[in-house]
Amino acid sequence: MDCVDDMEDLTSRVQDLPPELFSRIYEFVTAVEPNLIVEISSTYRPPPILQLDRTSREQVATQYYSRGTIFRFTTVKRQFVVKWLASVPPQSRLLIDRIEVGHGQERWIPDMAQYHAERMAGLAKKRGLVLGDRLFHASYDMAVGYIGSRHRPKVKKV
Repeated sequence: MDCVDDMEDLTSRVQDLPPELFSRIYEFVTAVEPNLIVEISSTYRPPPILQLDRTSREQVATQYYSRGTIFRFTTVKRQFVVKWLASVPPQSRLLIDRIEVGHGQERWIPDMAQYHAERMAGLAKKRGLVLGDRLFHASYDMAVGYIGSRHRPKVKKV
């Protein structure tokens, strides 16, 4: 038996399951943890579960791009972040709550990280990739500022 035959056999068996059991297995297999932190780098690829059929992809994407997921970039290169954002399907892009830039850049001064986050937010908004700028945040190993927020956390000077 080759791989194609094995897959067809598995598909046939799964489809023969009682609907209640199939639903429970499907929910288990497609569940996405809430409050994920996703590191975005040049080698990032979306999870394979997002490569399923259209209906499954839409359901999983809703969980993956929302539910408190943080997309974290170590870079502050605007074009890299905007290119990644453009690669996210428009309906999923609207679900993103938080993008952190400059994570792990301990030597930066908070104002510079904030400046880069604001520039990225402006560029993404100008290109129609986001509706507002509140989802971009400057980040180290701790939060240093929030775009569009009236309340900024205090940064402790050491």
